[in-house]
Order: sequence, then C-alpha cells, then structure tokens
Amino acid sequence: MTKSTFKLIMRFTINRNLSKTNDLFNPTSFSSRMKPNVFTRTKITGASLKNLKESKYVTPLRFTYEKAERTHNHDFVVGKDSSAVIVYDESMNCLVFVRQFRPAVYLSQNPDYRDLLLSQINETNKVDKNCPPAKSAILTELCAGIIDDGETPIAAAAREMCEETGYYVEDHRLEH
Repeated sequence: MTKSTFKLIMRFTINRNLSKTNDLFNPTSFSSRMKPNVFTRTKITGASLKNLKESKYVTPLRFTYEKAERTHNHDFVVGKDSSAVIVYDESMNCLVFVRQFRPAVYLSQNPDYRDLLLSQINETNKVDKNCPPAKSAILTELCAGIIDDGETPIAAAAREMCEETGYYVEDHRLEH
C-alpha cells in the first residue's frame, strides 16, 4: 500500500521563559549553534546530471487515462510524507523562516547551464567546474522535512525545527 503525500502545518509559539530549563532554547546561545550563513556557502564547485530510475525521496509515476476517445499521459512524482512548521517567536514578534539552496530552482534559473549539463548527462566522470552562482536558488521557506519511518508528524516537525533553526521544542508543545 502506498502512503499518500501528507503535509501537516503546525503552529508553535516560542516562550522565552523556557530557556531557564533548556539551554537549547536560550537565545544567547542560539547564534553559537547556527550553521554557517547560507550566503557564505553559495559557490557551487562541481556539477553533473545523471538519469535516475529510483530515489529514496520520490517515486516517478505516469498516469494514463482515456478522455474524449483519446489516451492521455501525465508524468509526476509522489514524495514522502512530510511536516512543516510555522514558527512564531513571541519575544521578537516575528515568524522564523529558513533559507536553503534548491537545485531544481538553480537549474531552472540557469537554463543554458542546465542544457549544458543535460548534453553531458551520464558521461562518466564529467563534472563541470564553471558553475554559475547559486544565490538565485536560495529560497526562504517554512521549516520542514520528511517524516522518518516510525516517526509521528509532530515528532518530525519538532526534529526539523531543531535541526534547521536551532529552536528546541518538546512534541507536546506543538499545536496543530
């Protein structure tokens, strides 16, 4: 049985008073836990494309049907179940987002480069070293991620929030 794609949007209100009981919540230690700024890591140093028959993240499918005495085909992918979190920082009165590099956007923003890579697809050891800047493919997004096997959507949301923003929250504090 195939699981359907599931998006669970949760709201989380950050209460700074919790920082007394959990250092992960402490805003003074937050900056020291942050990953390097995404804008300092925007240089791509090598790229290639390969045909993909299967992936651990998506399943490519073709939907075929008859309509008005004609056969129609539509290709699409089914992704894994995922969770997304809307993070609101009450003390700063703001929403918290993440900035991430997205390869599909990178290739759509650089069609000539995409075509070059497509012309070299599956060539053994063919890696292009002259990659365009990646800045146009860094997106502002909700904190989100795939739900691991055996994990609840709420547990996945809490894990992703901690991994991507540095904010820690116990599962029972999430509202949905």
